[in-house]
Amino acid sequence: MILNRVKIIVQKKRSAIALVFGITGLILLVWPNEEPLSKEVISEIKPITVLPDFGSNPSVQERKLSFFDYLEDYVVAANAELEAERKEIVKIMSLVSQSGKVSDADFLILGGFYDRYGVKTDNLLSQHSFDKLLLKVDQVPVSLTLAQAANESAWGTSRFAITGKNIFGQWCYREGCGMVPNKRKGGARHEVRSFDTIAESVEAYFFNLNTSSFYEDFRFARGEMRATGRELDSFELAFYLNSYSERGESYIDEIQTLIEQNFLTHRD
Repeated sequence: MILNRVKIIVQKKRSAIALVFGITGLILLVWPNEEPLSKEVISEIKPITVLPDFGSNPSVQERKLSFFDYLEDYVVAANAELEAERKEIVKIMSLVSQSGKVSDADFLILGGFYDRYGVKTDNLLSQHSFDKLLLKVDQVPVSLTLAQAANESAWGTSRFAITGKNIFGQWCYREGCGMVPNKRKGGARHEVRSFDTIAESVEAYFFNLNTSSFYEDFRFARGEMRATGRELDSFELAFYLNSYSERGESYIDEIQTLIEQNFLTHRD
């Protein structure tokens, strides 16, 4: 399913590229003497990162579907990247089991993974170290991600989502790192983190679940599913996200209800 969606994304990108080249050719035919854009001008061109106006659709059901459809490609892409990293780690692990050593290049790649995901070890090539790393380098079900996104961003209509591209309500604790909540309690210092793009927000969400000590039980439960050959169960994994919100158990109920009522497991 994931590979199919990745193929769809790639096909979309290829179509877009073909369209761009086609338009470019037409422009050259009309203005054959125009000077090409300078490198300085090209470097200043940035992608448009405007969140769709989901609230403008009068149909509640269509608003929900458009939100899920829009965000799903980002989630699938982030999961595909994690899967690629996981396969790279498993490949190196297999080489170690066969020969007891790896190339210098693979050793550097592996060390980068340990550093990125905060896995402390004295022996990068031990099975115990590989097991700890693989607990952190893994996917999050699409259904669970979309349910949290809908809950945390008010279906893409919250101030934090529209202004800060923050789809998952993630906090930060350095002054000026984001937006100050209007109802922040006295003495609290957190802000709601700002991002430049939706893709950055999605990547940060995955990194948060995969590295924060608050979600260690979530990762262990996911690892147990992997070890026993089970598909990742978003409904069950939601039980381990009570630390994600101050609402605790009520938050878990909300996420599970969103998954169930919107048939989100069909997107996994």
